[in-house]
Amino acid sequence: MTALPKNFTAPRRPPRSKRQRRDTILSKSSPVTMINSSTVSEAVSDPLTLPQQPLPTSVQFLQKFQQATNWLTLGFVGAALGFYGWSVTIPKQWSQEFHRLQTLQQHERQLLLGNEALKNQLAQQAIQGKSGLVKVVPQQNLFLTAKASPTSAIAAPLPTIPTQLLLPKQPIAY
Repeated sequence: MTALPKNFTAPRRPPRSKRQRRDTILSKSSPVTMINSSTVSEAVSDPLTLPQQPLPTSVQFLQKFQQATNWLTLGFVGAALGFYGWSVTIPKQWSQEFHRLQTLQQHERQLLLGNEALKNQLAQQAIQGKSGLVKVVPQQNLFLTAKASPTSAIAAPLPTIPTQLLLPKQPIAY
């Protein structure tokens, strides 16, 4: 039972738009306030000049620290690239020089072989007696006395070099 008379009809509300419904839902459910565009234009007169406030000291310190670490990182990347280039080119140059050394050693062996062949040929001619060479007689040797020089230095003995070198079968570097 109601206190209203039977012939009473409730006044009809006009239909609401979607925007009006959204605004009422937002105002009821959350403390978010709606800002009109006129309010925003009054608050910021010129969009190009924003108000500048000094940053806190801790934020300034963090910015300087970030700049320093950026430069440090750039330096490390440069050093890493330099080291990589050095680690690639140095072994390559070393391999080229090692190959050059091997060819020089091969030429040296060929020269030694030719020299020994000439010595052998001279010895064969001396044995045959057709060359006109005479045997050495100790009485025919000439001995010269060494002149004493005040600045003569005693020569240091030369280090002995092993005659057989260990050579790898493949190149050492790439």
